[in-house]
Amino acid sequence: TKNGILVYEGKKEMGKLVSFFKQQMPNYRWRLISNFELHNVMLTFIKDGWITNVYVIPLEQDSKRIEIRVGPVDIRS
Repeated sequence: TKNGILVYEGKKEMGKLVSFFKQQMPNYRWRLISNFELHNVMLTFIKDGWITNVYVIPLEQDSKRIEIRVGPVDIRS
């Protein structure tokens, strides 16, 4: 089973980060299926047997942590 996690930290506006993923992921055939936004953000995308969760988490001093978790998914009707 192939799974992965990427973690980034930096300073950027929350709205710009979220917009980036919402705009760019479809360019790579990822389809947004779930979107939770309050203080933290969790975006769930799916494509061709794969699922990914993108978390945007505010940290101290305007920093943000981005966690991208990806793995296979088996969706049966």
